[in-house]
Amino acid sequence: MSDEKRHNGEVISFEYGWGFLLDYDTQESIFVHHTQIDQEGFRVLYPLDKVSFLIGVGNNGKSQALNVVVEVEP
Repeated sequence: MSDEKRHNGEVISFEYGWGFLLDYDTQESIFVHHTQIDQEGFRVLYPLDKVSFLIGVGNNGKSQALNVVVEVEP
């Protein structure tokens, strides 16, 4: 279940299929797994990528990013 509010932030780190995002609103780091990245083909994030995402609860009961979309700058 997610909070249905899209958050904006950037990638802090991402290696081996998982990493952390910085939520601009709360200044907290949020866990992200590669299965939650909305991309075609190989799903990867790079440090400082701008992203939008939902926040939900993972299987372990902790917050994690869901439906992560890399924002393309014009």
